[in-house]
Amino acid sequence: MLAAKDTASLLHLGPLSFEYSAFAVDGWPDLSMVVYNPATAEDREKIGSALAREQG
Repeated sequence: MLAAKDTASLLHLGPLSFEYSAFAVDGWPDLSMVVYNPATAEDREKIGSALAREQG
């Protein structure tokens, strides 16, 4: 497992920081699964607000 932090910029949300973990998939040596989580409460709020707008 790999765990790290990175920053992404989404056009309508601006800069966001994420923590991510990468996992190997048993039986599939060429496949991995990456899980991204907001790194801060502010990032979590930006994403939550955007999802709420999209869901109407």
